[in-house]
Amino acid sequence: PAALTERLVPAPEKPKDEDAELDANAVFAKLSALKSKNTDNDDDE
Repeated sequence: PAALTERLVPAPEKPKDEDAELDANAVFAKLSALKSKNTDNDDDE
């Protein structure tokens, strides 16, 4: 069982890292879009 867990842990770690990077990119894009919208709103007001 220990060997199985050890083998299972490092395997999903790599894709997890990629997922985290993708998540960060998505969050950044959302934040950028939100910032742009906020700036537009400020300009309108």
